[in-house]
Amino acid sequence: MNIFYQFLFIFVTTGFFVACNVITAQWAKTGQNLLWIPVFVCAMIGYILFGLLIKQTNLAVSSGLVDALLVVLSISIGIFILKDAVNTQQIVGLVLACLAVILMI
Repeated sequence: MNIFYQFLFIFVTTGFFVACNVITAQWAKTGQNLLWIPVFVCAMIGYILFGLLIKQTNLAVSSGLVDALLVVLSISIGIFILKDAVNTQQIVGLVLACLAVILMI
C-alpha cells in the first residue's frame, strides 16, 4: 500500500472514532437518545476500517498511530471547539502524545 494512502487510511479511521467521541459528548450534554444511532454507525465503520488497516499494515504501528491521533484530536476538539478547561499536566500529556505521533511516523 502506498504510504500516502496508508496515512490517509489512518486519518479516516481515526476520524470515525473522533466523530464517535464528539457525538457522545454532545449526547452527554443534551441527553438526546437518538444521538446513539450515529455513534453506533461511526463505531462500526471505524472498526471495519481499523480491521482493514491492520490487514494492510501491522497492529503495533496502526494501533499506536490511531490511538495517539485519537487522543490528540479528541483533546484538541475538546479544548478549541467545546471549550473544555485543561490543566498544566494535561497540556504536557498532550504535547507528549503529539511527540509520540511524530516519532511513530
